Amino acid sequence: MQHILGQVRRCVEDYHMIEAGDKVAVGVSGGKDSLLTLTALARLRDFYPIPFQVEAITLETGTPGMSFDAVAELCRELDGKVWALTLAEPDVPASLVHHTISNLAREENGIRLRILSETQPHPDARPVEADLEEVFLYHCGEETQ
Repeated sequence: MQHILGQVRRCVEDYHMIEAGDKVAVGVSGGKDSLLTLTALARLRDFYPIPFQVEAITLETGTPGMSFDAVAELCRELDGKVWALTLAEPDVPASLVHHTISNLAREENGIRLRILSETQPHPDARPVEADLEEVFLYHCGEETQ
């Protein structure tokens, strides 16, 4: 994922693709290309020096029998495995490196983390609903050691 992020960042910078305050829309079909693009831009947004937003867009094409139930089911499979936690920066325990961090953001009151873990990773962590990025990381992400 780091390699892909590096490539995305280079393209964004080389071609001046994002300006401050932009809202980047990603058409999500449910396939690996669109999910990877969405995931990469969402991760880039968290550390990129130019602030921007990422929005996932899906279209109802009117195709008879078309359903997003499978995507919703993938998210439901992660019930109890995605956790939110906000800690003061000096209080982030080293033990969290043994979990997959799906999102990390600095805020006024500390560091906000979203963590993938089969069990509660910290006493103050609370369960939250999974998003598509976490589904992707859970099924295709790098293994933590």
